[in-house]
Amino acid sequence: MESLETINPFTLAPWEARVQTDEPISEGSIVPGGAMQIAFSSSARNGLVGFGVAIEKQPPRYRKVRLKTLSVTLSARMEQNPFSAELAAMAHTLKTLVGLKDFRITLTTSNKAAALTLKNPRQQSGQEFVCRIYKLTSRMQRHGNQISVRWIPTSEDNKLLGLAKEQARAATQEDAILQGQVPKMKSTTLKIACAQAVPKSELPENVGRHSRRVDTALPGKHTRQLYNRLSWKEASVLAQLRTGTARLNGYLFSKQCRRDRSMCMWTSKRDGGPLSLSMSEVDRAPDGNVAMYPHSPE
Repeated sequence: MESLETINPFTLAPWEARVQTDEPISEGSIVPGGAMQIAFSSSARNGLVGFGVAIEKQPPRYRKVRLKTLSVTLSARMEQNPFSAELAAMAHTLKTLVGLKDFRITLTTSNKAAALTLKNPRQQSGQEFVCRIYKLTSRMQRHGNQISVRWIPTSEDNKLLGLAKEQARAATQEDAILQGQVPKMKSTTLKIACAQAVPKSELPENVGRHSRRVDTALPGKHTRQLYNRLSWKEASVLAQLRTGTARLNGYLFSKQCRRDRSMCMWTSKRDGGPLSLSMSEVDRAPDGNVAMYPHSPE
């Protein structure tokens, strides 16, 4: 619990400027220092969470485009999620680009939640990464850099995002090694801990091994052999254990329906006729016998 992230009431002050979003770089624009597009992607598999980055740098004066990729295994899946991995990738990459001057940088991602969080930060998990991103962007903007965030749907075929996805999958291979220590995401950690704390309504591992193996096969002669050698009660219990359901709910429902119906009962001779009562009124009568006690006819 000590390594969990701290979520403050607000991420940024109301008067602080937000990062611009959905403003791609136009091909004909002239930037003094050059242009740079950075694609981010995350992956969660094999119990790990990692991210991949693909950087396309266009130096000034129409020099040759430079392409660079990197991948980082962030943390275990119980501590992070793909959303936080995207934010961590942006913070990690911007930290390596602090020395740039007069560049126009576009951060490209296919994670819509990450793009919306940067546009309008709130009191939510991943707040620490968002604070790092804003501190780095403000520092880079003082050096004449222009930074914007662009969201691209996964349905679009983007070469740079494809390279970033390949790097992200490479970071979550089975033999990957964690590269750094980051705070645990509060939402992810608590959600998994609560799910593990709730007892599961399942039989122990050492009970019913043979039945579970039989259940994997399609119903056939073996199913008939299981039930034919048992009595009706034993077969009913076995069916309940194998299917995890019982007939109790149906029985109680039918009983409740019968209780709500009105029924006709013969009363004492003094009343001289039938009396329509509900089963709930019968239950409230002592000993459940209405005819033994006085009542007022309709």
